Amino acid sequence: MTTDLMTERALIGLALVVDGVVPLTNGLPPSAFSDGDLRSSWTAIVQLEGEGRPLDPVTVATTACAGDAQRRTCLMKLLAGCVDGQPRSLASVTEYASRLRKLAALRRLARVCAEVEVQARAGNVDPESLRRNLEESMHAESRSETKTFVSVADSIGDTLAGIEDLQARGGGLAGISTGFGTLDRVLSGISPGSLYVVGARPGVGKTAFALNIARHVARQRRGSVAFFSLEMPRGQLNQRLLADMASVPLGNIRDGRLTAGEWHAITEVALEVSQLALHVDDTGGLQVGAIRSRAKRLAAEGRLALIVLDYLQLAQPDRRRDSRAVEVGEISNALKAMAKELSVPVIALSQLNRQSESRDGGRPRLGDLRDSGAIEQDADAVMLLHRPERGMADDDPEKAQWIGKALLDVAKNRQGETREIPMYFSGQAQRFTEGVR
Repeated sequence: MTTDLMTERALIGLALVVDGVVPLTNGLPPSAFSDGDLRSSWTAIVQLEGEGRPLDPVTVATTACAGDAQRRTCLMKLLAGCVDGQPRSLASVTEYASRLRKLAALRRLARVCAEVEVQARAGNVDPESLRRNLEESMHAESRSETKTFVSVADSIGDTLAGIEDLQARGGGLAGISTGFGTLDRVLSGISPGSLYVVGARPGVGKTAFALNIARHVARQRRGSVAFFSLEMPRGQLNQRLLADMASVPLGNIRDGRLTAGEWHAITEVALEVSQLALHVDDTGGLQVGAIRSRAKRLAAEGRLALIVLDYLQLAQPDRRRDSRAVEVGEISNALKAMAKELSVPVIALSQLNRQSESRDGGRPRLGDLRDSGAIEQDADAVMLLHRPERGMADDDPEKAQWIGKALLDVAKNRQGETREIPMYFSGQAQRFTEGVR
C-alpha cells in the first residue's frame, strides 16, 4: 500500500491541537497527502501558520473551501474527527512526516513506471530514449526530495573541515591530480563539479593529453574514469594506452611490427592496463542526455572520479536547433550541469577554428573555440594546446628547436592564475610530459 490515511489524519490532528508541528515537518508538501480533503487542509494549515493565524477546524475549513459552504461543513466534521483522541505531543511529528514523504515518493514512482510501461507496450518508441526518459523522471523524483537552499550556518562546517584536512596534510591539491605538476599547481587539481575544456586543432594531441590524464586518475584509484570517445574506437585508445605505458612506438603496435623486446614490454603492461578503472564508451553521435545517463549508471556502480568527452563538437543536443552555435552552447551548459550534479570533474575536448592557424605564430586564443562562445563561459578552466612546429615551414630556421615540444596555455582559470606551461610530446609513445627538453 502506498497510502496511510491514519497517519495523514494523525498529522493533521496534531497540527490543530499542538503548536510547532508545521516547522518540524521540514517543508512537507501537500502532495504527501493522498486524500484530497486532507491535502487541501494541509495547504490551508501551512498558509495559516505562515500568517501567524490560529489553527482550528473552523479556520482551516474556511480557508480551504473558499466560500463553498457545503464542502466547508463536511471538512469541519472531518477535521474534528482528526482532532478527537489526538495526544498533545510533538514526539511523533517527524516520524509521521517521514512516512508520508516515503509513501508519496512511491506513488510518484509507480505513476512513472506505469507511464513507461504504456509507452513500452505500444512498441513505437526508441528503447534508449525511453530508458533515458525513465532515468530523467527518477532523477527528477530524487531532486524533489533534495533541499535546494542550504544556509551558510549549515554548510560552513564542511568548508572548514575541508580546509582543516588540507592543512593537516601540509597543504596540497584541493582536487584530483592530473599527473602534470605545474598544471596541478595552477588549477589546484581538477575539482568535482568543474568543467575543464581542452582546445586544440586536429592532430595536435588533445586525445593523447586527455588519455594521459585519464590514465593517471585511474591509477590513483580514486574512483572510475568514464571516457566518452565519440571519434576514436576503443581499440585505438587501447593501443595508445599500451604505447604510453610500455614506451613502445604506436606505429609499431598499430602495424604489428614489434620486436621481441617491444612485444614483451606491452604484454608486461597489459595486465596493469586491464586493471585500470577506465571505462570507454565509443558510441558515435551520442546525445548529451545519453552521455549524462550513461555516466550516472557508471556512478551508481561505484565512485566516479572523472568524466572525459572526446570531443564536444561531436556530441548531439537533446533537441535540434536552427543554429549549431546554440546547440553547442546547450551541450556545454549540460556538461557543466552534469559535473555539478554528479560532483565529478568533466574534461571536454574541443576543436578550434581554422583561423588560429593563419595567425602569426599559430597560437590559439579563447575566441578560437569552435562553434560557440558559450563554451568559454561555461568552462571553469580552458586550456589551449599548441605545437608551434606544425605551423612552421620546413625551411624555417626556428622549426628545429620546436620539434617534439608543445605549449599548454591555461587561458582561463576561475580558481587562480592563467599561464603558459611548456610541454614535451612524444608522438611515438602518445605521451605528454612537462618541461621542454
